[in-house]
Amino acid sequence: MTIIHSQHSWIVVPLTIDAPSSIQNIQSAVITSSKNVQLPVFEEVGLQPTELRKGLSHLLDKENTTEKIGSIFKLIRREALGLPRKSNDSILFYARTIEKPFEICIKDVRLGIFESGIGMVMFRADMKNEHQLEDVMNLLYYLCEPKDERNHFEITHKIWNEAEKKAYFETTALSLKQFLFTCAQYFTLSSDDTQQWLIRKPLIYSYLVADSLPEPDLLENLARNYNSAYKLYFDELKENPHILQIFSNSYWCASSNGLTNISVLGNTQKTNTFFENSFEQKWENDYFFLFLNTLHQKQALIQNLNSIRQYHRPFHDYDLMNQRLIQFQKAKEEFSLFRLRCFFQCPSAIDHINALYDLVQNAFSIQIYQNEFTSKFESLIDYYNTTTTRKKEVDDHLSKIKKIRIEIYVALLGTLVTVLTIYSSSMSIIERWTGEATEVFSLSSIVFILTLSIPVITILANTKSQLDEIKELKEEIETLKKLL
Repeated sequence: MTIIHSQHSWIVVPLTIDAPSSIQNIQSAVITSSKNVQLPVFEEVGLQPTELRKGLSHLLDKENTTEKIGSIFKLIRREALGLPRKSNDSILFYARTIEKPFEICIKDVRLGIFESGIGMVMFRADMKNEHQLEDVMNLLYYLCEPKDERNHFEITHKIWNEAEKKAYFETTALSLKQFLFTCAQYFTLSSDDTQQWLIRKPLIYSYLVADSLPEPDLLENLARNYNSAYKLYFDELKENPHILQIFSNSYWCASSNGLTNISVLGNTQKTNTFFENSFEQKWENDYFFLFLNTLHQKQALIQNLNSIRQYHRPFHDYDLMNQRLIQFQKAKEEFSLFRLRCFFQCPSAIDHINALYDLVQNAFSIQIYQNEFTSKFESLIDYYNTTTTRKKEVDDHLSKIKKIRIEIYVALLGTLVTVLTIYSSSMSIIERWTGEATEVFSLSSIVFILTLSIPVITILANTKSQLDEIKELKEEIETLKKLL
């Protein structure tokens, strides 16, 4: 039976947001104190990893730098969310199928905003006492189940009665769902994510210090954030893609549901001190940085895949083509910038950090999402190349029809004017030569008229050919428009 000496967990809920508006909301959020003073609810803190390569540490920096892709804000007025004023104050968490409540503390609440339009609600929940591993797994499982209103907190507040000059205690219930909803209200959610985020399962990021290594099936459950009742089929631990053993007594367990480290205390005080103190600092900064950035990559890729689908729809409205092409070009530019700024490999000169990053990348299927996006993007390009080629053919045909019509009008008008002018001038000359008035049906007139009719007949034949060409071009245009 594995005993967990200490447990630290971040519960993370990704959202789709309007980033500039959300930053403004958070920076302007205030609460009025008992002395009628307005106090800020959040402050920007960022993340400061120390073991990553130069440049990456600025991605989530507090300061504004050109490399920065996101901001992390920390809750500093806990009463704004109905939490106890002190981060170590006990809170009871009731899970829907567990008889006894869990005694925990909500040590921290943070909001993350990325320039890509991804937001994150994060709160850190730690158990107050030692527990069996199965109990910890049940806690982590139900902390990621906000859909059920029965999963709730009971929070005791100390209230000072000024009239009676004494304090009394008041206990209030707060559902996990309502707590997360209150946190999310500081964001400006995108129109398609106003309620959907409540349906999705939050992710877990945990660090457990244990007295012994659990059974492989429990490590599997930890990787997936399942409770102890789940029974999974698993391969040998050393061949398991969900488990990474970095040190002899430390294991990382990863899946699409989150990332958990479990480290086992040993007989060496120096090693135990490292895992109880120093390792927690790394877990809180360097490893958390990699986890959040990978989660951001996944959510942004999903968002881009969803945006591609609107361009993939076939449409037959020829007049919308230019507008669609502009939207497509904008999406293409945004994705190129996103890949340039937000993706990286080998984040550190330390091998086990790179190995952990690879584990999380594989667990979140980053390469699969990238391949799917690239494939769909290439298909989109082919689709638009074909469509724009057809559109250009339509434009060329329309221009050609206009040109032919002008040629017909000019030719007919020019021929008519020329024939009438020549006929009138010629009749006058003939009359002067003969000294007699020329009758219309005289032999000379008929011969002359027949001579003049030759170019007229030629023009009419050319016009008939041009009209046939216009008809063919119109038929081709109708066919091309049906394919657009």
